[in-house]
Amino acid sequence: MKYVRLIKDLHGQRKKYFQQAEEEIARENLSILRKAGVATALILVLFLAVTPWIIRGWTATPYHLAFLPAALAVGAGGLLLFRKGKCKGSWVTRCCIVYEAVVFLFLILIDTAGTPEGPSAFMPVMLIAMPAIFAVPYTLTCVLLCAMEALYIAGVLAFKNPYLGQYDIFISLVAMICSGVVTNLILSLRLKSYELQIKYRTLSRMDAISGIYNKQTCIDAAREYVEQGGAKTVCTLLLADLDDFKRVNDTLGHAVGDLVLEQMGKVLLRTFRSTDIVGRFGGDEFLVLVKGAASQGLMNRKCQQIQKNFRSAVREYPVAVSCSMGVVMVKNQEAEFEHLFRQADQILYEAKKSGKAVHRIALYCQEWDGREAARPGFAQGWSEEETADGILQ
Repeated sequence: MKYVRLIKDLHGQRKKYFQQAEEEIARENLSILRKAGVATALILVLFLAVTPWIIRGWTATPYHLAFLPAALAVGAGGLLLFRKGKCKGSWVTRCCIVYEAVVFLFLILIDTAGTPEGPSAFMPVMLIAMPAIFAVPYTLTCVLLCAMEALYIAGVLAFKNPYLGQYDIFISLVAMICSGVVTNLILSLRLKSYELQIKYRTLSRMDAISGIYNKQTCIDAAREYVEQGGAKTVCTLLLADLDDFKRVNDTLGHAVGDLVLEQMGKVLLRTFRSTDIVGRFGGDEFLVLVKGAASQGLMNRKCQQIQKNFRSAVREYPVAVSCSMGVVMVKNQEAEFEHLFRQADQILYEAKKSGKAVHRIALYCQEWDGREAARPGFAQGWSEEETADGILQ
């Protein structure tokens, strides 16, 4: 049962890899396919030129000569797909399988009908080497190899000298076993490489202390969302700043300060949806971009919830810590992120000036000059209906 579970887990990991990294795998396979077609043609030309000097009396068969234009055609097909930008995973996988099948078929013909009185030179080698070229699902690779091995054995029995044929079949079966081991090993290495890549990519986007997006990531993601909305942008930008955080570092040390920042990150993640953008963009400053519609009433409750949960999370520390927040809501407007950020920053500044644990909410205004500040919990310029409780959509 243990080994069955391990096999199922491995199958699940590989399936997830091919699903999540589909575009990346397709680009890599397509790049290899373009080069493989040309490389195959060059190797074949070199082989045709050198072999007569090594093997006395050797002459190229029609299968050798037909292999050259076939290899060039496959390479040209990969180049055409690349130029047209058709990097869809299923398309590229089919092209890779076609390339492998074409190569195998010609090598089978060369090793059987082309050299009936000589030993096979290519098929056993390619059985091991071919699965390592492309990143293709293991099941699909096994089906292709088994089909090609069956055709090869049929060709050996039909065309080869029986005495030589028995050795050719034995060597090809050994190559099949080695191919299975090599394919498994390479897939495992590709999977580990992908997992490490995802891990480091995630780490590069996350703040090491608070466990949320770092400054560059959260700013870039928020800017992209705001600017893509155009004239009908609907979102809410919240900036939070911890009150008396310097006193925490001075009296309790930076280790405790880091724990306080971590707790704030956790509170924000629990308060907002997974689709919202939550990040730390300064020492004790945090940013949240709420995507979609949100009412002033709901954001007022969210701010109160943040205050309550944050106080509860840090109550074990002997120094009281709270946070101040500035909130700006964009409602079906064309917004510029830098202008939205500056307005939220000014609203936060006004909140901190009026005391601790204060939040202020304002409506985004392109002509806003920073001289007007919102009263706590009130969205400037909103009617009674617009300030009613709402739902994040």
